[in-house]
Amino acid sequence: MNYLSTQIVADRLSMSCKTVRRYLKSGKLPSLKIGKLRRISEADLEKFIDDRKQRGDEWQSRKTLSMA
Repeated sequence: MNYLSTQIVADRLSMSCKTVRRYLKSGKLPSLKIGKLRRISEADLEKFIDDRKQRGDEWQSRKTLSMA
């Protein structure tokens, strides 16, 4: 299983690291603590993205518009 840093997750979601850390802190995006670092599994990230697509969250709409 691959684990991703908050920077990589932020890049994939087109958002800031600070926003990703807020999702981690709130528990909306699960993570593991490895030493002093937080890592997000690819499976958890995909589930997070799928859940947000179903809900039609605003950040997903912005990302879609910026890619067009």
